[in-house]
Amino acid sequence: MPPGGIALAYAKNQRPLLLMLLFAVVVQAVALEWMLAASDSSSGLRAIVMMADVYQLLFVLALGAASATRPHVVTAEELRIRYGAYFDVRVPRELIASVKISRNYNARGVIAVTDGHLTVGVDAQTNLIVNLTAPITVTRPLGRRERITTIRFYADDPGSALRSLTGRLKRVSCRRRRAPHELTCSSGRECRPATRRISSSGYGVFLLALCSSW
Repeated sequence: MPPGGIALAYAKNQRPLLLMLLFAVVVQAVALEWMLAASDSSSGLRAIVMMADVYQLLFVLALGAASATRPHVVTAEELRIRYGAYFDVRVPRELIASVKISRNYNARGVIAVTDGHLTVGVDAQTNLIVNLTAPITVTRPLGRRERITTIRFYADDPGSALRSLTGRLKRVSCRRRRAPHELTCSSGRECRPATRRISSSGYGVFLLALCSSW
């Protein structure tokens, strides 16, 4: 986690599914071992089947652990959207046009791209939409590259995620324009001092305070 970053968890909703998968894998392993033993199968075949069952068990455990330890991250520079160790996309903050809550319960697959729209779902759900001002390139888990302009993803607490994103988006940055007493803010407004009868020693402090209030 980078300094000042905000973690957005997404693993909570998939825990019941992972627990069911773990239970199914254990039951499958026991049933297959019993069937192979009853049919007097060779020890080599039984070892291969057991190794496959252990691999499935480790895969489910690794997926759950990776999802819990690799959350989405919001920083002052970027929005990082992840799914375990299989997907990771970094979105520069200056390219984010808008963010809103929008619940969708029919996401197709975990990671999908359709007509420039990226979906990173959890249990077939997404609840946040990020619209971009310009397309970015993402790399899918199997290496295919896509250009996207919209991202749908899931967070356990979409309200908190929205606040962390829009709170940073609403920060207004001021810069000097033309004369020392005029400032232009990124919101399109002009930041002007209330009076020009200000001593030169306190002039910069006054402008900084005035811009910060917008």
